[in-house]
Amino acid sequence: MDGPPPLNSKIRKLPARVLKAILWALCLLVLLTGITAFFLYRAAGATPPWYLPPDSAAASQPARDAENTLIDIQSWAGARYAWDYARSTGRPPLAKEPEASLTITLTETQVNALLQKWFLIYSQETIAGQPLKDTFRAPMVHFTSDRITFAATMLDMNSRIMSIDFRPEVLPDGQLNLQLLTIHAGTLPLPQFTWSKPRAKLLGDLSRQLPELLGKATIDLGGAANIPCIAAISAAQAISILQHRPASNALLLPILAENIALPVHIESIDLQEGALTLTVQSMTTNQRQQLLTNLSAMPSD
Repeated sequence: MDGPPPLNSKIRKLPARVLKAILWALCLLVLLTGITAFFLYRAAGATPPWYLPPDSAAASQPARDAENTLIDIQSWAGARYAWDYARSTGRPPLAKEPEASLTITLTETQVNALLQKWFLIYSQETIAGQPLKDTFRAPMVHFTSDRITFAATMLDMNSRIMSIDFRPEVLPDGQLNLQLLTIHAGTLPLPQFTWSKPRAKLLGDLSRQLPELLGKATIDLGGAANIPCIAAISAAQAISILQHRPASNALLLPILAENIALPVHIESIDLQEGALTLTVQSMTTNQRQQLLTNLSAMPSD
């Protein structure tokens, strides 16, 4: 018994007009695939329209304005810490009690000017033995009404501009949701599978480090966190972001003279085009203890 006729004989039996239509369809498919690949490649290497690093002259005043805001934050955090520490020891505070809350407003221009200034100063600092200047350049942020974007030119990725979008919000139960929205190469959104391996590695590294950090973490009577505690809070928040879960509501305000930081509660986040406003509240003793308890109880996966 004869088997089925070979495929090429079937094709030869098709009408000429059908063969022509199939050929045109294949050519069109190849053309569309090529065009799509071309535009994806162009998008991956494109510069977002807002990614325009300011020149030094134009950035000098916004950088000073941002530094003045940081000085105000430092002053409030230091005064709040001194007052709470004195009260916790039973001694009368030497100064009037500072306000329990603080409102912080920074514009996109100010933050980017400050980043530009700081990068020139600290670009020789190393990560995994490699200077920052050899890893990335021109770090910038972009504020819109629904997200914060962090971007930089990555030198080991053919100088492509990589960016990460976050949507920060304070949930009704008081937790902080730092939702990771998208990672872009240029203007091209990257699907999650393209960065799943580095995400898993970072998540594993942070999860392994967290217990050791928590073992050394302390918050003193004035509410200040030591270096391991600062690292533990930051690592735990990063883990929550990578796991797409709400994070502990704590913003760390550094007190540089004491080499400590004051964890505060974020009451509200207001994002506008080109500006970010935060209102923070000093924590009570119970809230600080609950912060450490929540960190210790974090799921490992």
